[in-house]
Amino acid sequence: GEPPPVILTMMARQFRLLLQGKELVERGAKVSQIAGELKIPPFVAKKIMAQSANFTSERLEDILRRLLEMDAAIKAGGRDFYPAFEDFVISLLAG
Repeated sequence: GEPPPVILTMMARQFRLLLQGKELVERGAKVSQIAGELKIPPFVAKKIMAQSANFTSERLEDILRRLLEMDAAIKAGGRDFYPAFEDFVISLLAG
């Protein structure tokens, strides 16, 4: 029920947190440090740590780049949100 720009913003935020969290974990940060650095509650930091383990940093950077490209294409009028978002989700599942 959310409007397209909100959905896109929430997706980008989640993947940005995953990338930032992954980088902090790789530097040896603990849950409390990650929570403080990312300004999120500790229980969210734990989830970010667990989820980020499913991705490489390169994969997360690629996903963020594709989200940016999708946003630009939608704003330029080259793509409609729902077909572009569907293609994006399918590409995530495909690896």
